[in-house]
This record gives sequence, structure tokens and C-alpha cells, in this order.
Amino acid sequence: MPPGEKGEYQSGVAALYKDLKIPVVPVALNSGMYWPKRKLIRRPGVITLRFLPPIPPGLPRKEFMERLESEIETAQNEICDQNYGK
Repeated sequence: MPPGEKGEYQSGVAALYKDLKIPVVPVALNSGMYWPKRKLIRRPGVITLRFLPPIPPGLPRKEFMERLESEIETAQNEICDQNYGK
């Protein structure tokens, strides 16, 4: 996604989380700054991945999805702010 644009979180991750009963490790990245969606242009830059603390199993679906989205979006904004213009 472009910087500052919020992605759509798919419900399949919540189903896997519930059925597998294992922690989920959220990952934030800033590839949208350099690899625009549905475009052939790729700008030079360093793509940063940030592995976030695991979300323990057992949370209700709504709480899990809210936490997942909040943690990823917060970390992505931090990564993009740090690398903006580089």
C-alpha cells in the first residue's frame, strides 16, 4: 500500500489464528514506498521489515483483528516516517 494508506485486513488470518491456536507474529514493512501497487515502476530504496511481538492465541476474533491491525499500522507508520524522502 502507498504510505499513509490503510490496507484491508482479510478475515482468513483470524480463521487460521482461531483454528491453529498458535501465536501470530505481525510483520510491518514499507515496500509500498518503493514498489507501487499495479505499476511496473520500482523506485530504489531500502525496504524495511519489522517483526512485532507475537499475539498470543485465544483472543476473541474482534479483539485479535483490532490488535493485529493497530500494531501493524502503527509500526508501518513509524517505518515510513523514518524512511520518508530517503
